[in-house]
Parts: sequence; structure tokens; C-alpha cells
Amino acid sequence: MLGAAAVDAALGGGLARAALHEVAAARPGDPSAALGFVLGLAARAAAFKGRVLWVVEGAAAGEAGALYGPGLDGFGLPARRLVVLAVRRPVDALWAMEEGLKTPGLAAVVAEFLDGGAVDLTASRRLSLAAGAGGGLGLIVAHRGGPGPSAAVTRWRAGAAAAAPDRHGGLGPPAVALSLTRNRRGPCGAFIIEWDSHAGRFADLDAARPALAGAGSPAAGRRDHGGIALRGSPGGEPFDAGCPAAGAAGAHPGGVAAAAADRPPRPQAA
Repeated sequence: MLGAAAVDAALGGGLARAALHEVAAARPGDPSAALGFVLGLAARAAAFKGRVLWVVEGAAAGEAGALYGPGLDGFGLPARRLVVLAVRRPVDALWAMEEGLKTPGLAAVVAEFLDGGAVDLTASRRLSLAAGAGGGLGLIVAHRGGPGPSAAVTRWRAGAAAAAPDRHGGLGPPAVALSLTRNRRGPCGAFIIEWDSHAGRFADLDAARPALAGAGSPAAGRRDHGGIALRGSPGGEPFDAGCPAAGAAGAHPGGVAAAAADRPPRPQAA
């Protein structure tokens, strides 16, 4: 369960484990919101079952930069629980994610792409089967992407949302505006939630609040509202409209184990 009652209710009790889920930035400037949402999901999974493998393809890493260890610690995902794998091409990221999902010891496997269109129906089916075999949470996060068939259980669009003030009148916990555009376990819809890094859970925010913060600002979404630097980048566009019920949503190592790997060559036929 995420901890946000409205979202958990729509998901039939929470985000399905041993399954594939896709998240993309809702608009240009929103990749940080999508990444923040996925980091929260990964933190929840890590608290339940160990380590997280984060696979990032070269174009995404070049645009958004590397994950920041101290920021991750403050966000609620301890850097010691995270293994980062940098690859050159989307096909390498897909292979690494599939292999990671087959590993029972991983709580979650995240693959970060510049363009979500790199994950076609065949690839998503393979990833779904791997997640079912390994039992972990499969999370694809895209800075931008286009609609297309997918075997994912859920698809989300994530955008920046205004944080509620804390008790001193300052910026409160980071918030995100979500559109659930595909949900095989229940209805779709739009939600505004916030991340509580101390409790390690999401919480609902008042649906009457403005969904997207800084709509006219190109810098919107480049920094989380809690003062914890994770990374920032432009990019993003709507990525799935497969559910009629959906609403509009609008490096410091720090203990992060980093590695570089490419997909091994296929054996040649004799």
C-alpha cells in the first residue's frame, strides 16, 4: 500500500508487486515529479524487502544527471540500499531490467528512459513475466513518451504540485499530481499526494488544491519542495490515454553503488 487512501482504494489495496508499472512526466519540466513518485515507490518496496536496482540509459542520465546520495537518504531511500547501473542504450536498459526482475533478492527494479517509446509491447510483456518470476516491483520511468500498447498493470502521468506549508509556514513535504491512466485492478482517476520521508509513506492532499504548481514556469518540477536536491531536468509530455475514466494531472556518490554495463553480445550461430 502507498499510504494514500484514495490511491490505494483505486488500486484495490495498493500497487501490485510482482508486476510492471509505468510512470511518465505529465509535461515539459515534470521529470523530477515522475522521478520523485518512483523514488517513493522504490523506498516503500525497499522497506519491505531489501535492495533496489536502478537502471538508467545514457540519454536520460545525460539530461537529468546522477542520483544524489545525501538527497536520497533525506528522501527516505537509503543510498546503501540502492544499486545504480548505467548503460548506453535503451535496449541495454531493457535487458538489465529484465535480468534484475528475475532476481528474487531485489525489492524493486527501476529503469529510467528519456523516451518511454523505447518500451514496446513485446518488451513490456517480457518485463511483466520477469517481475512475476522474481516477485519484485517493476517500475519504468520516462522523461517523456508516447501512447502505445503495453502489458503494464498501471500507467501514470506525474506532474509537479504545490506543497502544503509546514507548521512554521515554510515548504512542506514534496507533492505530486498524478493521473492514473491505466489500471487493471480498478478505476482510473486523478490524485494529489505528498511524500512523508519520515514515515516512509504517501498521504492524500486536498483535491480542491491547485493540481499543478508553476504552470507557466519552465523551471516547474526541477526541484522537490522539501529542500532535498535529487536532480533536475526539463522534458516530458503526456504518455498514455488508455483509460476513459482518467482525469488530467495535470553526483555525490553518498553510498550509491554505481556501475556501467552493456548488454552482452548474442552468441553467433554455428
